[in-house]
Amino acid sequence: DDMEVALVDEPDLADLHYGRAVALSFLERDDEALGAYDRALELNPELVPALVARGNMYAFAMDEVDKARADFDAAVRLAPKFAPGFHGRGVIRFDTNDVAGAIEDLTRAAELDQANVNSLYILSQAHAAAGDAKSALAAASRAVDIEPGSSGADLRLLKAKLLFANNDAAGAIAEYQALADVVPDAPDVRLQVGRGILQAGDPEAAIVHFEAVATALPEQPAPLVNWARALAAKGDSEAAVAKLDAALGLDAKLPAAHVYKIEILAAAGECKSAKAAHKAFGKTGPKAEALARGQAAVDNCKAP
Repeated sequence: DDMEVALVDEPDLADLHYGRAVALSFLERDDEALGAYDRALELNPELVPALVARGNMYAFAMDEVDKARADFDAAVRLAPKFAPGFHGRGVIRFDTNDVAGAIEDLTRAAELDQANVNSLYILSQAHAAAGDAKSALAAASRAVDIEPGSSGADLRLLKAKLLFANNDAAGAIAEYQALADVVPDAPDVRLQVGRGILQAGDPEAAIVHFEAVATALPEQPAPLVNWARALAAKGDSEAAVAKLDAALGLDAKLPAAHVYKIEILAAAGECKSAKAAHKAFGKTGPKAEALARGQAAVDNCKAP
């Protein structure tokens, strides 16, 4: 209300229209916010924060990428040391598969605003998309150093994955464990932690996380399926099949549980049971690819 009064007194003050636009955007009144940004930029075409804010609205609220790019281009040209302009343009470049351009812009954004973990997070993904796992890890590591707590869980998860991509399984496991320590009561994160640790080669440590998730989410089959995978990796096929049967008790048509059960039984040389499990899977109406994967396991089964 105070801003509206001020606009009555000074209707041609660009900064007031910009402030009103920010407030309207916060209230998710996007059409009105866009009009206010437009008016601010009519009055002052070089108001860089308004260009960036409108560019963000075009890009992320309205899917108007070309208009967003034009605003970011103008912002970068007018203010070559203003990090948000480079960040915004870098994000839309990454989203439109201009990986090299994204790396250039996000690197510049990270140089100009060294505390902005968002630029580093997307820069890391851009380096990974370009096949540069080392640079991707360096960007993710910088981001984690800046934001090591629970609010940086996504950063730490990315770093753990990149450590594994850089052939550092032990480092990846340590980072996954650190992530679990930061957010111990987040089952979705703990499930990803367990999967990552299992992939890195420590099924015993992974089981701790799958068990915690299964306890927190007793009606969800996913932790049981992953728990079974870890048990199978330890060589305990009987316990693995029991977990998969428990998962199927929660969702009788779950393809992953059926396929893993068939594969684990076949790997253990229990060919008759694998065939029976495959026959039961076929009755659930699975996709052809999943059924074929199960059949391949049956075909390769060798009884002891």
